[in-house]
Amino acid sequence: MTRRHLLKRMFQMGVLVGFSQTLVSVAAKAAEKCKAAMLIDMSGKNKNPKNAEAVTIAKNLEYVEDVDKAIKTGTAKPKTNGENCSNCIQYNVTGADCGRCNMIPTEGMNVHANGWCKYWVKKPS
Repeated sequence: MTRRHLLKRMFQMGVLVGFSQTLVSVAAKAAEKCKAAMLIDMSGKNKNPKNAEAVTIAKNLEYVEDVDKAIKTGTAKPKTNGENCSNCIQYNVTGADCGRCNMIPTEGMNVHANGWCKYWVKKPS
């Protein structure tokens, strides 16, 4: 085995180990449950100024925290079954049950994965 071949193999192994650690880290982050302090609280109980800002924007979007409950009560009217934040193009996963919405730019505030708003657009497959 030449030195060049040995160095090449060592580099490949280093990249492989680094990549696998990154995958484990991303999977662990996605498995985390969202903390209540980070989720938009539409009830108004959370007096955090960031939540108040996010709620103002969310109300204009007709955002609901749970689309299934909102359909039953008539407060949300999705065009098709299965519409929720988790399959919207504006949604970026940050935890197992929440994510960032590009339509609600308030830093540090997340929407519920099963939420919905009137600007829902299907995420491309």
